[in-house]
Amino acid sequence: MTPEEKEHIAFAEWIQWKYPELRFNVDCSGMRISMGLRMKLKRMRSHHKKLDFFLEEPRGDYAGLYLEIKKSSIIKKDGTLKPRFKTDKQGNKTDDHQEQWQEIQDCRKRGYAAYFAFGKEHCIETLEKYLSVKKGEKLSEGYCI
Repeated sequence: MTPEEKEHIAFAEWIQWKYPELRFNVDCSGMRISMGLRMKLKRMRSHHKKLDFFLEEPRGDYAGLYLEIKKSSIIKKDGTLKPRFKTDKQGNKTDDHQEQWQEIQDCRKRGYAAYFAFGKEHCIETLEKYLSVKKGEKLSEGYCI
């Protein structure tokens, strides 16, 4: 189990303990599964990237909360994202963090609160801030709350 998966599990267990009434979903696309199951799931999903966590709870003017969970901060001291390059099957390099940031911005355009969160404690802090937002209040437009 990766350190990031451990953070996901700890966060999910905390929510189940503290807020058992909340409905949430975690994207499992990063998990190791058989090739047959991977292909089946790929055919059943949209072609858009999914963020790691979705809370199905409207708050304030937001339809729900999306989080992209990281084990540690990916924000450099100058306030920009640390790049994480990956290579696709055609050999093209893309910045995975920039792609995730674009997905966060797309979710925001659709009426959701969406952020990066770094580790269990930051996930909890972000969730608690989201749950306390009132009608007409706005959350941060940055990478994280």
